[in-house]
Amino acid sequence: MNQPPPNQLPSPADQSRRWLPAAIIGTAIIVAGAVIGGAIIIINSGSSTDTAASSSPSASTSADPSAPVSVADSSTCEAWPVTNTALKSIPALPAGWDWETPGIDALIANQNAAIETSLELFEGDIAESDPPEVVAAASEYVAAQRLSIQQFTDHTYTGAGAAVTKARVKLDHACGVK
Repeated sequence: MNQPPPNQLPSPADQSRRWLPAAIIGTAIIVAGAVIGGAIIIINSGSSTDTAASSSPSASTSADPSAPVSVADSSTCEAWPVTNTALKSIPALPAGWDWETPGIDALIANQNAAIETSLELFEGDIAESDPPEVVAAASEYVAAQRLSIQQFTDHTYTGAGAAVTKARVKLDHACGVK
């Protein structure tokens, strides 16, 4: 082992190698927690006003349950920008990582947990009463993200994230996001 002689302290480079993976993991956990917390607050603040509006007598009598939901008014499309922002703010894996990078499994687990939480919140807003193309695009996106999560966990991810990108573009288009 590369141990310094008993009368010599470890070099600053040796010390930084010891704490760097812990610092990266700690930072990822804190940022992911903040992003998820922010997404939950934003989503819950929107749903509480929706609940209040839907419980008022005038709102319940004027709404026609058989009327088709427009894309702009769909709960899926209303939730998508918040979810997309939350997902984009999850810290990426370090540049140049590979399966041998120290601490990579912990970083992947943290990233996957943050993505999964965002997907679960988003799934709660995918309503079958929304336009079929919106529901299909949202479901395809969630499935592609979950497949990516599984591939990271299984160490079979090849960096080809094309399915997630294609599904995100399709969902953006279905919801009219530019």
